[in-house]
Amino acid sequence: MKETRTDILRYLLAREKHPHADAAGLWIGKRGVMQPNGIYQMLKRRWEEAGIPPSYPPKFRHTFAHPYLKGDGSDGDLMRVTGWRSRQMLDRYGASVAAHRAAEAHHQFSPRARI
Repeated sequence: MKETRTDILRYLLAREKHPHADAAGLWIGKRGVMQPNGIYQMLKRRWEEAGIPPSYPPKFRHTFAHPYLKGDGSDGDLMRVTGWRSRQMLDRYGASVAAHRAAEAHHQFSPRARI
């Protein structure tokens, strides 16, 4: 978390010196505020430079939510740290780990486990 905060602060400091620093959007490029497609294109270039297969931005949420929930992070805390206001997002990005969590809970709390 500290590393992410440091990286964002570094970006914000560099952003202040950008010719489009007065733009309202957070992510800016050579021509101003980056639109979703521009952000995707930038990510795609970075993936290629890093030698990683292309992905899609929502997968970041999934790859964050999955280990968070699998590691017994609470639903409420995950919603707070990601800024999700409805359980729909939690259900969407936590679905892949939901079955695993349910099986673990059943194993831990089933009557058979107490015999």
